[in-house]
Amino acid sequence: MLYAILAYHEEEAITSRTVQEDAGLMDKLYAAHDRINTAGKLGPAARLDFAGTAVTLRGSADAR
Repeated sequence: MLYAILAYHEEEAITSRTVQEDAGLMDKLYAAHDRINTAGKLGPAARLDFAGTAVTLRGSADAR
């Protein structure tokens, strides 16, 4: 079984952090990522961008 780490933060909380605070948060995330990855239980990982850049894809059942 593979695991995914999904975390959502309000954009204000993210953008109000200093570069150093953000780097500290990412260091903690990478440490957790490394522990799970070492155990062979982590799938692909990526940091998502802000919600304003999101794209929603929709298709009809007929398109399958």
